[in-house]
Amino acid sequence: MDDNINVNGFEEEELQQQEQQQEQQGEQQQQQDEDKLIRVKFITKLPVELQVPETPIALPIKFTRFGLSEVINHLLDIKPQRVFDFLINGEFLRVSLQTFITKNKIIDEETVLEIEYLEALPKPEETEEKKIEDWISCIEAGIGNNQSDYLINSGYDSQIRIWKYSPKNGSNCEPAISFIAHEEPIITFKVISKDLNNNQFQLITGAKEAVIKLFNVNLTDSSSKLEKIFIGNQDSTSCLSISPSKSRFAAGGWDNHIRFWSLNDNTNQTSNSKRTRTNNKQATQITEEHVIKAHSQSVSSLKWIEESKIISTSNDQTIRVWDIESSIPVATYNSTKAIICSDVSFDQNLIATGHADSIIRLWDIRAKDGSIVKQTFLTHKMWVHGIAWHPTLNYFVSCSYDNTVKIWDLRSRVPLYTINSHEDKVLSVAWHDNNTFVSGGADGKLKIHKINNL
Repeated sequence: MDDNINVNGFEEEELQQQEQQQEQQGEQQQQQDEDKLIRVKFITKLPVELQVPETPIALPIKFTRFGLSEVINHLLDIKPQRVFDFLINGEFLRVSLQTFITKNKIIDEETVLEIEYLEALPKPEETEEKKIEDWISCIEAGIGNNQSDYLINSGYDSQIRIWKYSPKNGSNCEPAISFIAHEEPIITFKVISKDLNNNQFQLITGAKEAVIKLFNVNLTDSSSKLEKIFIGNQDSTSCLSISPSKSRFAAGGWDNHIRFWSLNDNTNQTSNSKRTRTNNKQATQITEEHVIKAHSQSVSSLKWIEESKIISTSNDQTIRVWDIESSIPVATYNSTKAIICSDVSFDQNLIATGHADSIIRLWDIRAKDGSIVKQTFLTHKMWVHGIAWHPTLNYFVSCSYDNTVKIWDLRSRVPLYTINSHEDKVLSVAWHDNNTFVSGGADGKLKIHKINNL
């Protein structure tokens, strides 16, 4: 019995020694891996003064983008130092070189790894905040000319608020005019036309009621006049879109249909229009001129892509491209979750959709197979409620019920920045110009963010 105990003791001691040897070998292997060097060649499209020699150099394979940024700063002797980002095969480096290489299987020991560097997107700065009395439901920005700019928001307090804001001229955001447009919370609106030389423009509004309204706004005397009431919806309006010619608009909502109305004053609408007195003012009441039975659940967004075609998204998990005249979908893209919002990049023929499962999906609107998602973006934690493409670059911003706004580059699988300045659900986001975007939501805060040197 004692002999058995001794033998088992010796076996246990031998096993412990083997485990220690394996652990030491593992640590030695890890150290050897970290000490490995890899030959890299830096390339860039930056100006000549920010270009390093393209001669290959050996760098530790454990380097991340921060180590590589220090190398570029050292080679260029930049003071103060700048922050650079790095692309390998068109994808941003967000892990160590070793992890990236192992995951993508793109190199062997003899290969020179080509890395493109560019200046990193500066961190957005919150420049202003305006407090609203209720939820901010929708924002449209960048409305103006070279001398004066405006941004507009709608709210659950049934009001439209117009702000004078021209960051190029160094001005602060100041209220210009506000007015009550509906009896129920406003969900969406669109600016139709503007004549800012005379400080006038038109907009249409949709709310948690069936009617859509058109207002003439005069900024000189701070007046708003209800001109038209569009009827036909059977439930609340969730989205609006103006045709490229600005001759008509479309609306979608909780009755699952897309409806179309004319905006032309000279159109003969004798049979489907009448004058009605609203708030002691005369307004023309107009019924729809065309209806598409579009989806099996509510229509969540609309985007006119040419005069004869429009894109719709829905809680029924589909994206559809419609030939308006025939009411026939010419393409259907099938998702797996309800679609809450979308925006189209015409330059890239891409549509980005935000979903109830917190994922942003990217689709090629030219693709024949409508079931294929081109790319996904995953770090939001709740509903994605708003998406806005940058006016000229490959960036877009998104906002979510998780209280965050995120900035994305198509070449990165993770956001470039996450902004946590809101205290409640963020419902809308919009670019004001190439350097400035605006967000708002359930905390009633209209926040202006600026990215310097973009």
